[in-house]
Amino acid sequence: MSRWRLSAFEHPDFRGGGTVFSEPRHSAFILQYSCKPVHYPAQLLEAAEAVKTVRDHASEWHVQPAQIIIGGFSAGGHLAANLATAWCEPLLAQYYANPKQIRPDAVMMGYAVVSAADPTSHRCFNSLLGDGDQNQALLAETSVDLHVRSNTPPTFIWATTTDKRISVNNSLQYATALQHAKVPFALYLFPMGPHGLGMAIPEMARLADEPQPAADVQQWPALFLDWVQEVVTQKKRVRLILP
Repeated sequence: MSRWRLSAFEHPDFRGGGTVFSEPRHSAFILQYSCKPVHYPAQLLEAAEAVKTVRDHASEWHVQPAQIIIGGFSAGGHLAANLATAWCEPLLAQYYANPKQIRPDAVMMGYAVVSAADPTSHRCFNSLLGDGDQNQALLAETSVDLHVRSNTPPTFIWATTTDKRISVNNSLQYATALQHAKVPFALYLFPMGPHGLGMAIPEMARLADEPQPAADVQQWPALFLDWVQEVVTQKKRVRLILP
């Protein structure tokens, strides 16, 4: 059975990252989505419903309905990209008569899983698809780089080149797809850092077996906010962060 929960924060705090996203103009929602043994497309439907829920309650929750950003790290980054590329596809059209209800306005992907063809992604696709992880049609359907179109939302991507768990090639493939589709994007690749850095603060680095995140990778939240300011360009912003 699929279960999900959307939590709102007046002063956003993502795993100790409140100093990054705690400015009054930012509102944060954390989606706790279903994982194994619940399989695709449950997670995609939950992400779509989360975006719709925030948009439907925009006035009540004091957010701008046309400025909803969905973001995630690793498998959560895949989910963010999955919704960004599938919001107008037939699968979701079965549930939403108006696909614009579920379209995020921008995307943030941190060291994200992208392609089933990448050897480092196999375990993630097994968790996502279960017994369907040998189904070539399903693998193609969930390899998000294959579904980037001109209507894919603008995307901010970051990763480290030394990530041994999820290869940086995933980020490169998605950025290449965005470029071919002429979708605005920013790509930041940092030379050092393991998988799982999250907000790149000391607490997250220790969880990733690093005593301290490298100085350069600690810049990514500020770079992201600068990008949001340039691309979204209005006063109120919403974050959907998929842990």
